[in-house]
Amino acid sequence: MVMNGANELHRLFEAWARLTPDRPAVTTATARLTYGELEGRANRLARHLLDSGLGTGETVAVCASGTPDVLVAVLGVLKAGGAFALIGPRQSTGDIGRALERSGARTVLTHARYAPAVDDGTGRPVVCLDTDAALIDAHSPEPAAAPCGVTAAVLFSAGTSGERRAVEVGHQRLHDAYRAWAETFGLRPSDVHLVTAPADAAAFTYGWVRALSSGGTLVLPGDETGPALWERPYVGGVTVLDTDPYAARLLLDRAAPPAGLRLVAVGGERLGLDEQVRLQGRLAPGARLLNVYGTVEVAGCGAWFETDQLTGPVAEPGRVSLLGRPFPGCRTEVRKGEIWLTPPDGVAAGTDGTDGSDRSDGSGSCAGAGAPDGSGGSDRSVGSGGGDAVATGDAGTLREDGLLEFGGRLAHRVRVRGRTVDPYRAETALGAHPGIRESVIAAVDGEQLVAYVVPASPTAAPGADEIRARLRGVVPDQEIPAAVVTLEALPRDGAGRVDRRLLPLPARHGTSGPVNGKGGGAGAGPAGFLYGVGCAVLVVVLPLAAILTDVLWPGSTDLTSVPTPWSWLFRGLYAAELLAFGVGLAFLIAGRPLMRRQGRSGGLTTAAHLAVVWLLVSWWPQDNFYRLAAKNDWERQAALVYAFNVPLMIAAVVVAVYVTRRPEPAAIAPRP
Repeated sequence: MVMNGANELHRLFEAWARLTPDRPAVTTATARLTYGELEGRANRLARHLLDSGLGTGETVAVCASGTPDVLVAVLGVLKAGGAFALIGPRQSTGDIGRALERSGARTVLTHARYAPAVDDGTGRPVVCLDTDAALIDAHSPEPAAAPCGVTAAVLFSAGTSGERRAVEVGHQRLHDAYRAWAETFGLRPSDVHLVTAPADAAAFTYGWVRALSSGGTLVLPGDETGPALWERPYVGGVTVLDTDPYAARLLLDRAAPPAGLRLVAVGGERLGLDEQVRLQGRLAPGARLLNVYGTVEVAGCGAWFETDQLTGPVAEPGRVSLLGRPFPGCRTEVRKGEIWLTPPDGVAAGTDGTDGSDRSDGSGSCAGAGAPDGSGGSDRSVGSGGGDAVATGDAGTLREDGLLEFGGRLAHRVRVRGRTVDPYRAETALGAHPGIRESVIAAVDGEQLVAYVVPASPTAAPGADEIRARLRGVVPDQEIPAAVVTLEALPRDGAGRVDRRLLPLPARHGTSGPVNGKGGGAGAGPAGFLYGVGCAVLVVVLPLAAILTDVLWPGSTDLTSVPTPWSWLFRGLYAAELLAFGVGLAFLIAGRPLMRRQGRSGGLTTAAHLAVVWLLVSWWPQDNFYRLAAKNDWERQAALVYAFNVPLMIAAVVVAVYVTRRPEPAAIAPRP
């Protein structure tokens, strides 16, 4: 299916390139391109892709850093009739490979230094934007008349509570989302947009679409997001800040923003009403701060809130996050306590006929803290959007004043000792504590709740007893965390979202006293339990097994006919078999909780746990059976092969899948 040219996303940019070719389009610390220059480079790349055989609607992965080349690549792909998928080049090679597979990319655009990471052996053509520049520049800078497919982009969800999903987003959806943003934000050609999201985040796509479709200038800060950013020459004149709550605090709460800053759009994480009011106070009179909400299925265009929408005071604003009203042409609904969004074009999310309900995280902008129970009462809706709605995976309520209130991520609910716990109520209660800057509550091994808190002052961190006292009466006693871990900062991904998979374990698992996450006793937690079980096995099980060997398999350890020193080697082998058997028994009892900490699925963890146990315990019985089997006893030999060797192979495959299914995430340092 081919798009109507009037609705193709890049046509909005092309109109400004013809009208204002000398206006700055994109600026970074090291480069600057005008609309005319960006148009010419994108046209050359588009012709190169077409000459290389790119078909209409094919997906092209762009794996490059935050330089103007990213915009050249994205626009070049669109002009060639393809769909772009932005992939972060600084991920592990495994993560890049999985993103390429999920995106369905047929071609990759990258830089030479990232080429080895994107070469996964599938034979995808790789175009290096730097080393292949001469080939690309040899083409004409005039636009190519290439038809476009329906899909404009493959956007990725954040993946902070599960796997990152690839979502196809069409030209029409992004086109209509831009018009809704432009009306709500009041976008102007004179605007200078500072976008802090990394290139592979969906928020980056929303940011450049808003900037370049309205004739504005896009500023890319790279990895720099600290207060000193305002002092950089290339950031001068910023009027629109497109960011997440964490970066907003760094840029607004710790340094005076530019006097001309008139609009701040915040999305990507929850933003409490009290914090929104405080950040609003950092802006000049008349400037606006918007809390923006929307998942990738609706191209980030769902609802927006600013304090002017309030009709009266709000009790306990620290425990409330308001997502506000739907964007023009959109619709917000609450069905059985879950938020549903209808995109501005009124078309269901995805191109596979689904309703977008297969979700794992609010990668668009879960920007809030709020509703105490997410029940929502009766189903309600607000807005004028039509067509099919998309489930967001977020709880919420529609208040009597018509404002949508955030109620937490459904995926963050956990099972603790057979009970489903929604940590959101406790998190918002702790977030309203004057001595706590941030908080997250998670389950450890399905046995206990742990509160992770970042104190407002390093010298005045609230104690565990104080934290529990604050939660009594707010949540049931069974939902009060058993342990408290004090952190300097919560682990975050590149887009500023809290990554719960990287939360550290408490120092003394299973205790109710305060801990600081900096270590524990040698006998603490499952590791200590495994150590104790191992000692018991060595003292009791191994001597018993040694005695039982000749009882169960008479003559299997007879070495009278084996000369020395070979007999001692065999005795060492027997001892190793017994030791492996004992370790396997210990691992059977206490190994699974340790493996569950790796963050893989429960089913895969159980299979790998049993596979490791089999790999350890099977050597003792199988070796003894084999010693007593004659070489030409084919019936017994076949039985032994299928009883022991084949399961050993299967167990090895299961362990291999477990190890490679999801590499351990590297520790992500908090941004300065």
